Amino acid sequence: MKIRNGFVSNSSSSSFIVHIKKEPKCPHCGRGDIDLTEVISQSEDYGPTYMETMTKEATIKRIKEWVDDYDEEDKTRIKQYTNKVKAIKDKGQFAYIRVDNCDNVTSELIKNSPNITIIYGDNT
Repeated sequence: MKIRNGFVSNSSSSSFIVHIKKEPKCPHCGRGDIDLTEVISQSEDYGPTYMETMTKEATIKRIKEWVDDYDEEDKTRIKQYTNKVKAIKDKGQFAYIRVDNCDNVTSELIKNSPNITIIYGDNT
């Protein structure tokens, strides 16, 4: 029996590892892009929606930990994820996000924001 530790997808939520690029606020009006952390904190109605921020090094470490649990095909894909993390040079924040499938606002924000790079996603 193959037991996977790490990303687990089921019908009630989707998982993502993302990089959130930090854009400076407008010097004239002080406005900036939507803050994903703020959106998730306001999504209390969707219990399974969750976000954990990580450093670049912690993100790579977490991905490498999952390699031992997978077969050769999965190891190749996980290496691609690790390389994608290493290639990101922009300032910002890496995060693991689990989004309730009823939480369309957060899911669409992740998928459509120009300042979010999806490294891994269940439905991408």
